Amino acid sequence: MSPPDTAARRQALANALLARRNELGLPQREVIDRTADLSRSQLQRLEQAQTTITVERLWSLAAALETTPSALLATAEDSLRS
Repeated sequence: MSPPDTAARRQALANALLARRNELGLPQREVIDRTADLSRSQLQRLEQAQTTITVERLWSLAAALETTPSALLATAEDSLRS
């Protein structure tokens, strides 16, 4: 089995971010308000797998989503395996 490509990994993380936000019942505006370094368009692009994320931004976004970067990445990784 070959490793997933970049687009698949990006989509898996996008799905994990969106799922966590929906799980908490948070609108995008609330997530943005909880982060100091993220605009609405950036969040939309992340959730639509249209851009990559820095480690620093992943930490900030995870905190806003009341989780950890490792939990988000584990969710993304699990979806790539299924």
